[in-house]
Amino acid sequence: MKHGGDLFEAKARHGEGDPAWLDLSTGLNPHPWPVPAALRHAGWERLPGSAAMRALLDAAREAYRVPEGAEIVAAPGTQALIQWLPRLAPPGAVSVLGLTYAEHAASWRAAGRDVIPAPDPSPPGEGESAPADRGGVLPGRGCPHPGSLPEQVRERLDPPLQGGIGGASPTHRVVVNPNNPDGRILGLAALAAMAEDCARAGGWLVVDEAYADLDPAMTAASLVPDLPVIVLRSFGKFYGLAGLRLGFAVAQPAVAERLRAALGDWAVSGPALAVGAAALADEDWAAAMRVRLAQEAAGLDAVLGEAGLSPGGGTGLYRLVRHPEAADLHERLAAAHVWCRRFDWAPDLLRFGLPPDEAGFARLREALREAAHAQGTSTASSRNRSR
Repeated sequence: MKHGGDLFEAKARHGEGDPAWLDLSTGLNPHPWPVPAALRHAGWERLPGSAAMRALLDAAREAYRVPEGAEIVAAPGTQALIQWLPRLAPPGAVSVLGLTYAEHAASWRAAGRDVIPAPDPSPPGEGESAPADRGGVLPGRGCPHPGSLPEQVRERLDPPLQGGIGGASPTHRVVVNPNNPDGRILGLAALAAMAEDCARAGGWLVVDEAYADLDPAMTAASLVPDLPVIVLRSFGKFYGLAGLRLGFAVAQPAVAERLRAALGDWAVSGPALAVGAAALADEDWAAAMRVRLAQEAAGLDAVLGEAGLSPGGGTGLYRLVRHPEAADLHERLAAAHVWCRRFDWAPDLLRFGLPPDEAGFARLREALREAAHAQGTSTASSRNRSR
C-alpha cells in the first residue's frame, strides 16, 4: 500500500458488496469539523481574494501558535510544500529521521538530492520498554496520545540523531513529529539542537507536524524566528476534511516569500480559504475534539487488546501494532471488509485508524475475533499436515 484511504485495491480484491467497507487505513479524524450550511457554497464563484487569504492566515497563526518574526504560508495541502521545499533549499544532502512518511525522502530524491537515512531513537513496537534516557521515544502501549510522554523523555536527544550514516554529514534534516506511523516525539530541545546543526551547515530543519494538533504545546514554531526551521501543518487530518486540500508552512520571512512565489497566485481555493478560516478559529470544537479522540483512542486500545494486539505506538488518530502474521491478518480483515494500513517496508506492522462510531468499533471487534479464530484454525491444520 502506498497510502491509506484508497479503497480501490480493497474493492478490487474483495468486492464492493455488503457489508459496507470500514476504512481504518488513514490517520484522519472520523468526526470532521461540521461545515456550516452558509459555507458550503462559499468561494466557488470568484477567484480567491486577498481578504479571504488574510482571514485564513490570521486564524492559522493563532491556532498554530506562530510567533512574531515568523510568517505562515498557505498551500493546497502539505504535500505541495513537501515537494517544493527540496527544490528551494540551499545545496546539500538531507537526512530523514527514522522510518517515516515516505514522501519526504521521495521528494528530496526527485529534486536530485542525496538522502541519508538516520536511525530512529526507538524502533516501532518497542516504546514500552525503551529506556528513559532515550531521546524522543515513541508512545508506550496504551498512551492516549503522544502528549502524555514524560517531559524528560521528550527533551533528550539520542546520539544517533547528531550525525548521518557512514560519516556523511547532511546539510538539511527532516523530522516528522509526531512520527508517522509510530508516534515518536522529539522535544523542543532536541529539535533546537538539530536546527543549530543545520544552521552551521547552511541548511534547513523541516519539521512535519501533521499530527501535532492533538497536543498544540509540542509545536516547534517558537524556534522559527531564530533558527532555520520550517514547520509544516496539515489541516485535513485533525479537522477531518482531507479533501479540502489545505496545509501550511511556518518559516522565516525570506523562506516564506520563496514558497509563496513557487506556489503562485490563487494556490488555495476559495472554499478552502472560507472553511479553513472558520474551522481554525473554532477553539471550542478543537478542545472538545481532543478530549473525544483521546477517549476513542483508549477504546481502540481496548478492542485491539482483546484480540491480543498491543499498540506499540501511534497518536490519538491511529494505533500501530506489531503482529508476526500481519499480512495474513490484514487479508482476513479485508475479507470482512475492514481495511487497515499495512506497510511494504515492515511486513509485521499494521496501523488502525479510529472507527467512526460504536457500530464501527463493534465491527472491528468482531472482525478481529473472526480473524484470530481463522488464523488459529489455519495454524492447527498446518501443524496436523506436517505430522
